[in-house]
Amino acid sequence: MLERVKEYLPKELRAELEKSSLYGGAEELRLRSGRPMMLYAGGMEEMIPVCASKEQIGEIVAALCGHSIHAYMEELRQGFFTLEGGIRVGVAGKVVASGEEIRLIRGFTSVCLRLPREMKGIGKGLLPYLAGRGQLRSVLIASPPGQGKTTLLRELVRQASDGDGYEPQKCVVIDEREDLSGGGNFDLGMRSDVLASCPKTVGLMMALRALSPEILATDEIGGKGELDALCEAANSGVKILATAHCRDMAELKARKFFRQFLEARLVERVVFLSGRLGRGTVEAVCDQEGRRISPGPFLL
Repeated sequence: MLERVKEYLPKELRAELEKSSLYGGAEELRLRSGRPMMLYAGGMEEMIPVCASKEQIGEIVAALCGHSIHAYMEELRQGFFTLEGGIRVGVAGKVVASGEEIRLIRGFTSVCLRLPREMKGIGKGLLPYLAGRGQLRSVLIASPPGQGKTTLLRELVRQASDGDGYEPQKCVVIDEREDLSGGGNFDLGMRSDVLASCPKTVGLMMALRALSPEILATDEIGGKGELDALCEAANSGVKILATAHCRDMAELKARKFFRQFLEARLVERVVFLSGRLGRGTVEAVCDQEGRRISPGPFLL
């Protein structure tokens, strides 16, 4: 994935980046104005001794936007945009707001490139905890950022769709940011349909009405209106696969959205990931009552 974005970097930054021992397995690249570049892979961090200027950060963001920042302005108001292949570009800089509404971000000072990966087979170790009568159960995957939630979700969708370890089922993926499908670059299985760049609340209802899913999958739930849509789906007999930014069950229950989500019994299993043993550590698998049902921790 780094090969796809390195050409957007100034020559001197690119030359130093290519020397990195983490280059081949890079998961995240961070550039900050006047600070060394940082590369992350497999839970390791490498400081690359070359700095981008504020002007270069602005030029990099413009190049990533195809020199048409205006076309990406709606996404930039959320602090990020997504490139082909599911590469997420996060930015920091001067925020221009009107009340609680962000109008735009300009004067960029940082850019974070998150590089998704396809890792087939990583869900096999969870099979004893996630299978029910041969089928994949409804699952919420929770962890702090950068611990492999989306990668695992992508693989569970593929497994269910292809019947790899589970009875095959029809899956619909609501891929609001195109992280899961990577714009069609990732394998989501032969029985999966994708609603790309579609808001979750709209996509969940579209899928129910038109695509007869057995499983609905979406990334990073927790937004306004999403709980009602997820309840509607579950009450229609559809299983839910989703992710959330959360460290453990206590933290999950402390947030109103997820407390109501659990009380509504929308999932049968909650998988908590961490980086304790490396990226993709399973801290615990819990049932819908919050009881731990797995030994742990273990690596996927």
